[in-house]
Amino acid sequence: MVTTRASRTATVTFTGHPVPADRLLTTVPLAEWTNREAAGSLLNGFLSIGVAARCCRLLGPTPLDAELDHCRQALLDADGVEATATARAAASELVLRAAATLVVQTGSRSVRLDNHAQRLAREAIFLQTFGSRPTIRAALLNRLTTPPSPAILDAAARHGVSERPRSRGGG
Repeated sequence: MVTTRASRTATVTFTGHPVPADRLLTTVPLAEWTNREAAGSLLNGFLSIGVAARCCRLLGPTPLDAELDHCRQALLDADGVEATATARAAASELVLRAAATLVVQTGSRSVRLDNHAQRLAREAIFLQTFGSRPTIRAALLNRLTTPPSPAILDAAARHGVSERPRSRGGG
């Protein structure tokens, strides 16, 4: 695994292992647990904010700074499962873009093991799955697979961002 080579993470499954009633502390219906768990899941979103913030500091001033502030506030304001999923997905997407931007800005040095960019990129990848839940995953996949609006593409073109040049060989 890219980021957890030193991890001792394991999956343990118990089948046919009853828990005696006197050892059972409590049970919670799934819907109730999901609502309560959203707060814990929300805290995991701040891990993405932390990695993205480090990327932003290393990059220097960029438009990512404002997006970082927005994502941080969205996490602080999130209330409930859907708002949490949306805020976590936004933070997850941001950390990917911030790390990728740092890798591109750093250039070929970014693949060296002693370079901050490669470590932050690995952490960004790890955070795409760490503490994720189906609602967060669905929201993130939606963000990652939805093409930019024509208005965004037009704005990018006005700022000198263009399509990748095509080769002269027609390819």
